[in-house]
Amino acid sequence: MSEGEEHGVVKMADFGLARIYQAPLKPLCDNGVVVTIWYHAPELLLGPKHYTSVVDMWIVGCIFAKLLTLKPLFQGAVVKATPNPFQLDQLDKIFKVLGHPTLEKWPSLVSLPHWQQDVQHIQGHKYDNAGLYNVIHLSPKNLAYDLLSKML
Repeated sequence: MSEGEEHGVVKMADFGLARIYQAPLKPLCDNGVVVTIWYHAPELLLGPKHYTSVVDMWIVGCIFAKLLTLKPLFQGAVVKATPNPFQLDQLDKIFKVLGHPTLEKWPSLVSLPHWQQDVQHIQGHKYDNAGLYNVIHLSPKNLAYDLLSKML
């Protein structure tokens, strides 16, 4: 965010697995799963074959929202002990705020494996768009709101 080559560059680090180094190493957690899904983009939750910069922009948007509200925007509950990474509760939190995805807004949606497989829960449920402004409490004309809505 400085001048020169760094102008407009956002740098992020994830210390989610950070811990005190000691010998012998202790396990990260009892079940081996250490991850928060609160910042996972819907694309990741719907089982894509490739990771793109869209996912990174979503994460930056979630962090920006947390800076604005002082709390995570989408606090879904993690479903553990399942081989399927599909997290219905997290998608539910996202769609309740941003509205139900449509093919007009998101043409590649039909190519995502979990979208195709889960007709009952995702496609069968219609979410009214509660509006991001109801959660963030900024006017849609506010520049911060505009930036956030574009990242999400």
